[in-house]
Amino acid sequence: ELKIPLMTTVARTILQQSDMHLPAWLVQAFMGQRASGDGSASGRKLNAGDPAALLRAYLEFNRLFEAATFAIQLLQTSHLQTLPTLQQHQHCAVWLPHGLFESLREALTRSNNDKRLSGLGRSLNNLLSHHEASVAKESRMLIAC
Repeated sequence: ELKIPLMTTVARTILQQSDMHLPAWLVQAFMGQRASGDGSASGRKLNAGDPAALLRAYLEFNRLFEAATFAIQLLQTSHLQTLPTLQQHQHCAVWLPHGLFESLREALTRSNNDKRLSGLGRSLNNLLSHHEASVAKESRMLIAC
């Protein structure tokens, strides 16, 4: 079983190397997903994941491209409709690190000279707006249950 403190230590160690990127299986593990593809972590049981830990590490090491890409991925997969029906009715079935999203937004705004980052910033802003509307809708749905 992969433990979140170990995953965080591995991710932080890799991110300290300026030219290295995290392997896909490790990023997926932070999201609580099983690795697929190369089989490097296949068959291992993963915890629920801790996306905030990875996003925090990306921001700490000023890895804005990776942070924005990860945040966008989180937002694209965080709706109640993507969960099994029984989990949809659980309190806090979907949790996102909104405070870190705001920190990322600010960092992306400060780096407005980089067209690649400004494009990701626009995408992130659009997804956050959509997410807020979805949360309001999903909240009304949960209250009605």
